Amino acid sequence: MRLAYIDESYDRERFVLAVVLVHPEDVPTICASLDAEAEWAHGTFGIPRDVEIHAQQVMQDKGDWSPLRSDTRLRLRLAHRLLTTVASSGARVFVVAYSAPDHTATPLNAALAYRMCLDTAIRVLGRKMRERQEHVLLVADDVSGADDYRDDFLHLRGGMEALDRPSRLLDTIYFVPSRSSRMIQAADMVAYVARRVLQEADALPLRQPATALWTVIANSATWLTVLGNASAPENRG
Repeated sequence: MRLAYIDESYDRERFVLAVVLVHPEDVPTICASLDAEAEWAHGTFGIPRDVEIHAQQVMQDKGDWSPLRSDTRLRLRLAHRLLTTVASSGARVFVVAYSAPDHTATPLNAALAYRMCLDTAIRVLGRKMRERQEHVLLVADDVSGADDYRDDFLHLRGGMEALDRPSRLLDTIYFVPSRSSRMIQAADMVAYVARRVLQEADALPLRQPATALWTVIANSATWLTVLGNASAPENRG
């Protein structure tokens, strides 16, 4: 059996959905590592011990993470450690990316992008689990419209049962607040860095910190499919 933790990261132009697929016995190690990062932040900056490791806040010094005071090296080291923990656990990472058809003029429709990316992720997970003769339980960050996405999941699972009885997708998809799940927070960091990789690929800046970070997890990652105008990086694992 596997657990699939799902979170998203998006801006006006790009949407990325990340799936961290793990064995249940590896979850405590990953959670303990994130707890240790929170303890480090508490001891160093006075940030609450139960702080959510929210990628955007960490990397942009926002919210509870504002005491990092724009120290880029500290932020990158923290992200590096988190991605290293995910990669070393043996987890597999899957990424689905979407960009608006004309992102220079049309803002991205986040709800539409989420539905398309989640649909793709569910289908691929179902197929891969069928190939491996394993089951998977899906846990996602809580989002607006969760009931509709849960209905979509049940509809997809029903269709898959025509090919594989019982379905390899267990029960339903659970939506939980990211603050209460270190594993969702790990998936959030993966999604954030993946989105920034695509952003850097478009901008081609002289410095590409997210692209450098991605090398930590590239061998554990697969870009499932890319929708719209998004394009996967050459080193996609």
